[in-house]
Amino acid sequence: MARRRGIPFREDRSNRDLAFTRNRVRHVLVPLLERDFSPGIVEVLARESAIAREDEAYLQSAAIELARSVVLAE
Repeated sequence: MARRRGIPFREDRSNRDLAFTRNRVRHVLVPLLERDFSPGIVEVLARESAIAREDEAYLQSAAIELARSVVLAE
């Protein structure tokens, strides 16, 4: 997204700081999963994440529709 908008890549010190969970996941856990479990794990996780987002959007919409059908207007 940033590249398409012409925003240059920047990295600051916090991106390497393993005190942050997101960085431990990125720099420790993901490489371990790729090495020890599946070289394609990043693609699998991205696909599963997209499916989960679609499911959540559908369920949210279905819940709203159901609520509208059972709420009594006064």
